[in-house]
Amino acid sequence: MKRDLKLNVMNIEDEPFKEDVITVHQIPIYSQLAAAQDTEQTGEPDPERLKVGDKKQDMSVAYVCKFHPEPRRIDVNKVAALDIPLQTSSAVLRTLCQGETVTLEDGRVICPDDILKKAVIWRPIIVIDCPTEGFLESLLKNQEFHQYQNGGNPENTAELIIHFTPMQIFRDPRYQEWIQRFSPDTKNLYFDEEESISCAFPVVYAHQALLNKLDDDVFPLLANHRHFMELKLPTDPEFNENFVKATTDLVYTYRPAEKKGFKIMNDSKNTTNGEVWISSEAEKVLKEVKKKTATFKKGITEKKEFPEIIFLGTGASRPNLRRNVSSILVHLSSDESILLDCGEGTYAQLVRFYGDKVVDVMAKLKAIYISHLHIDHHMGVCTVLLQRRNLLQRLGLEVEPVMLIAGRFMSPWIQTIGEDFIEDINSLFELFSTNDFMPDKYWVSNRQRVRKQLVQRHVTNTLGLTEFRTTLVGHCRGATGLLLRHKKNWSLVYSGDAQYSRNLVALGKDCDVLIHEATFSEEEKDLAVLHKHCTTSQAIQVGQEMNAKFTLLTHFSQRYGRVPEFNDSFNDKVGVAHDFMRVRLTDLPLLPMFNHPLELLFSSERN
Repeated sequence: MKRDLKLNVMNIEDEPFKEDVITVHQIPIYSQLAAAQDTEQTGEPDPERLKVGDKKQDMSVAYVCKFHPEPRRIDVNKVAALDIPLQTSSAVLRTLCQGETVTLEDGRVICPDDILKKAVIWRPIIVIDCPTEGFLESLLKNQEFHQYQNGGNPENTAELIIHFTPMQIFRDPRYQEWIQRFSPDTKNLYFDEEESISCAFPVVYAHQALLNKLDDDVFPLLANHRHFMELKLPTDPEFNENFVKATTDLVYTYRPAEKKGFKIMNDSKNTTNGEVWISSEAEKVLKEVKKKTATFKKGITEKKEFPEIIFLGTGASRPNLRRNVSSILVHLSSDESILLDCGEGTYAQLVRFYGDKVVDVMAKLKAIYISHLHIDHHMGVCTVLLQRRNLLQRLGLEVEPVMLIAGRFMSPWIQTIGEDFIEDINSLFELFSTNDFMPDKYWVSNRQRVRKQLVQRHVTNTLGLTEFRTTLVGHCRGATGLLLRHKKNWSLVYSGDAQYSRNLVALGKDCDVLIHEATFSEEEKDLAVLHKHCTTSQAIQVGQEMNAKFTLLTHFSQRYGRVPEFNDSFNDKVGVAHDFMRVRLTDLPLLPMFNHPLELLFSSERN
């Protein structure tokens, strides 16, 4: 981590930022409200009228990056043709490189152009963000862009425009008309927020491809896996060849001139077209496991489609490349689903798993349950809500609010986020307290009792459940565990983050599946006590005392690599969760069969 980092804040009216190789000019554009206040109709309101924190007068800043010319290099072919005497050549060349003319002893006058390569013109790069339609008028009228557009100095026309503009505005005929004002050879790099195939972490695809060798149903390849493995420059038939869509590993080479242009870097791709290499020993074990799983699957007489559990985040505290922070999507039926916790990156995980089908998932998402208010369990809520709204609105579907079920500390947090950092999201959710789903410890009035009953009935009816119950668990203030009991006669218990909890044992008695955190190994019991988490053995013990038909372990400390440390507590009723693992009740007996192959594949990481 870099320390003593200094941040320089510049005012919009300051001189352009200048360094050794680049000068950056700023061009403000304004929303329609601010532009309307400009009596000169130039699209450039008086900056003095813009107050910090005044959301009614929005401003966006475009940047023009001008690169300083490189020193001209000596052309060895030109020098050889001049036949400069050897004894004086060094001094002559040095003088010429300094821009001075030299007269040789034979009377010839040599100019710098006679020995130097042709000067390379480094045209500017523009970075633009026109965030809403309200900024278009200001952008179209702004005269500061004229010098970089077609008809100006050819050396000053834009080389590349990087558009952070949303696609809805980017496709607007007025915005496209503004783009056409630039030179026909100006390149345009744009970001498509509707794109579902890009992935910032190629290793995520490779890791899932490896797990896929165990079972292609429990560990399906991620959406657009094959597309991602192809090294194709992303274009769009809607635009010409000078328009390129941003994607992972896309590079624009600016210097040297002979390599200028877009390309996809292939050093981080899996060059075997999505296949992964494993050792011969592991390959042998995998074949044996596949035989066992195939035999088991043949014996299944009735495959239950629901619940379908998708693990989106199975790591503790912070994300890494193979385990994101906590989030589990549970499809309760073909029409209803619920997120159990919603850590940062949950929406991105959904897109990686479902691709373009994520819109169907968002349409069926009815509830988000937050077990406790640690940020690795709830930082993804706002993004999920906003992206859900955007996806449904794009298809003309009604955006019904999601039931957000969380501790009472969630309310001030989400209101602060909505008011101070992003747009208002209050209409996108209904907030319910986890307390409303616990038995009353003390006397309550009839009015309070009726209110709780109405809340419980609303939630259970919406989700197709007969029971939605919570209980306090030992972790942090307000931390809860959850029981879901479905009208199709199955039950699921989720611990959230919790140390060993008698409350949870009582809540989940005889459940079909327990999803329990297993943050630490047995060697680190002291850390588990200190941080109020469970070890793997403690989590398995909870399942045994609960008489759970199956226990799924999740929320592993990132220190353990891709698998936890297996011990004697593991049995044929215990499985290990991985990101992008998809299981149904009939799949659960398969999971213990994977433990040995997983240990064989990944045990070296602990070393």
